[in-house]
Amino acid sequence: MRRGRRRDAEVDAQRVAPRIARATLVGLCAATTVLTPFSSALGSGAPLRAGPGHRTPATKSSRFVGSASSAWAGFVVSAESRNVQVVSARWNVPRIACAKKNSSAATAAWIGVNGWVATTPGLFQVGTNSRCRAGVASSVAWWSDQSIGYAQRFLFAAAAGDQIAATVRHLPSGKWSYELRDLTSHASASRAETLRATGRSAEWIVEDPSANGLSRRVPLAPFTRITFRDLTLTTAPSSWRRLTAREAVEMVSGRGALEAIPRFEGEWDHRPSFSVTYVAPRKGAPQPPSN
Repeated sequence: MRRGRRRDAEVDAQRVAPRIARATLVGLCAATTVLTPFSSALGSGAPLRAGPGHRTPATKSSRFVGSASSAWAGFVVSAESRNVQVVSARWNVPRIACAKKNSSAATAAWIGVNGWVATTPGLFQVGTNSRCRAGVASSVAWWSDQSIGYAQRFLFAAAAGDQIAATVRHLPSGKWSYELRDLTSHASASRAETLRATGRSAEWIVEDPSANGLSRRVPLAPFTRITFRDLTLTTAPSSWRRLTAREAVEMVSGRGALEAIPRFEGEWDHRPSFSVTYVAPRKGAPQPPSN
């Protein structure tokens, strides 16, 4: 998926590197502690991208104190002078609405590092993608990083409603590893990849992915609410602070329409969680499936 860029609580998307499209979040913290071919799997068509990509500017809604992105919604935490070591969370694969038989809409949910600041190399991600193809929705698990051009690499098939547990980890060798488990179907995948990078930010994101490179987004598929639970963030040296509203990111279309917004869930001191809710961009627009 792409990268997001934060500047005075807003994304200055015009200055984001050409291959980086990043999101804006409500504050997470950097701390050594617990915050409590792909196209062949989904049918013909261009593979989706999971890395940075150029985005049009996004202006946040009037009462939102976080940042705005044309591609991301969720939370981003800057590690500042610390190094991110582990990022993890659980979520359920959403149901999506496929309104037309020729719809190519998609929605991705992922966790990762180094996707926020355009000048920070080493974006590394693992997550799920739900996509419409010929009017039919299907979902897969994937991973991606900067070294493979941010293309989503297929791990295994998933289904709407499946509970996912994901972790990315910085190894002593300097490489990054991922572990992704489907707690419903018991499918899983884990591996240490070749990418070497220092973790400078942590991300928990719902994204509107891109196709045909990183310059063109596919339509965002209307999705049922996605809740990221049991967030964990470990940094070195150890430090902790709460998430703040200024670390949240809302998704706003290039035309200024709000598309997705993050909201706190539960008690942050115990089992931290937040949800991302789809917002129909206009009256009469397709709605998420009913639960």
